[in-house]
Amino acid sequence: MGYSHFKKIKQVTKQFGLTAKEVELFEEVSIAPVEASSWLKETLQMAKYVPLINEKVKSERIVSPILLELAKFYRDTITLFSGEALEVNTLENLSGECDFFYLSYAYGITLSSCILNQKN
Repeated sequence: MGYSHFKKIKQVTKQFGLTAKEVELFEEVSIAPVEASSWLKETLQMAKYVPLINEKVKSERIVSPILLELAKFYRDTITLFSGEALEVNTLENLSGECDFFYLSYAYGITLSSCILNQKN
């Protein structure tokens, strides 16, 4: 079942002994605004011509173009992956195919193993 097993944040916090709290996203990171390209603006405008009735089409028409734009802008520091298996711990349902994720490496790498488990 993998990541789709987790439906609510309460389930995740309980299972893994985590605490959820509301914080400002990227509060400790200085991020300069990025101007959307004409390609992104046009692509998002075109999305209104397709019924956005399910998660797949929303992902294809809205989410993916935005993530691609960011991947292009930050191509020297991140790589965008789509539909890749992210196997962390199958016994705890931390495995499966992810819609999208970034890796903190420049574009062009090949994904062979992206999770390192370190023990103190």
